[in-house]
Amino acid sequence: MKATKLYRGDTIKLIAPASTFHKDRFIIAKRNLEKLGFKVTHAQSIFNRYGNFAGKDEVRAKDFMDGITDPNVKALLCIRGGFGSAKIISSLDSQLIKKNPKILIGFSDSTFLHIYFQSLGIPSFHGPMLMSSFEKPTRQFLKEFKHIFIDNKPLPVFGDKQTSVLRKGKASGKVVGGNLALVMSTMGTPYEINTKNAILVLEDVDEPPYRIDRMLTQLQMAGKLDELNGLIFGEFKNAIATTKYSLPLIDIIKNITKHYAFPILYNFPVGHTNARNRILPLGIQALINTHDMSLNYQEKALKD
Repeated sequence: MKATKLYRGDTIKLIAPASTFHKDRFIIAKRNLEKLGFKVTHAQSIFNRYGNFAGKDEVRAKDFMDGITDPNVKALLCIRGGFGSAKIISSLDSQLIKKNPKILIGFSDSTFLHIYFQSLGIPSFHGPMLMSSFEKPTRQFLKEFKHIFIDNKPLPVFGDKQTSVLRKGKASGKVVGGNLALVMSTMGTPYEINTKNAILVLEDVDEPPYRIDRMLTQLQMAGKLDELNGLIFGEFKNAIATTKYSLPLIDIIKNITKHYAFPILYNFPVGHTNARNRILPLGIQALINTHDMSLNYQEKALKD
């Protein structure tokens, strides 16, 4: 089941399922989103604070579900990441979400929400959040946003000068994944990521190589790499070694993946650097092709 594409004049609801944010920056970013021709709404509760969270769990969950059940709301755009999305999952109503599929956009901590949506059979979008992309939106970003959400065109995503091929090949599969730490946080829960016949995308920020090694090793030991069709490593920003003896991250990845046959791309433009964080539809079929370092979508993510 898929949500419907956006039209100018549609309503986008801003949600804060995780951490708090700066209100002055929020106002600027919201205005920039409105300039695209959308009605932008939000609950007053997004300005709440409960510790580091944008309100208590039950309030953030209710705000999410209110967006799902409101017939005027066509998309849910996460304001920022941080931590907290996982804490509202058990309070969401899966049946109502399946009856009212909405566009869900976010990355980082929103990865848990994406994996939850994929478990329900609903595509979602690993991409811009209000604070990261709309405060100072680039012309290229706005063009990409229009192509994907208004024109409903499945844009191919290509590697850039920083991208390299770790194993040649091409393969098709559903695109899943997101932030590595959040992917790992689903393990052993009812919402554990399903990687069978998938193209797995992973990125992270502020994680030293040894912690990335530990998470990838757990992913491997849990069998999550065994049935992959393809693997894409995005940007691992600020992956700074804590000792001079640390292996380079690329060597860690090569060691963990050396016994597999699927194609692998490294340092693909997805992650916590805004200029390199391309919009990736999740939960739909795509083709990874290392010849041109591309991810080509084979179906539309939204209904026309």
